[in-house]
Amino acid sequence: MAWNDNIGFGEWIGRSTFNGKRYGLEIKNKKFEIMGVDILIIDKEKELVKEERVYYNLLSVLEQICKNLEVKCKDE
Repeated sequence: MAWNDNIGFGEWIGRSTFNGKRYGLEIKNKKFEIMGVDILIIDKEKELVKEERVYYNLLSVLEQICKNLEVKCKDE
């Protein structure tokens, strides 16, 4: 986590397992990774004013799912 006055930035990576339907595919127990950054804004009393989460590789989730299913992704 890095802070610039009252704004904090923290990068993260998550690992998850997906079950369900996405992109017209039935997906069961497929693992994938996703990365992003959380942005926190606090006031002078150190109270949380706002929190935002930004994902910066959502497209790779689709690619990982397709590779796990051994199907050819569109635009690959």
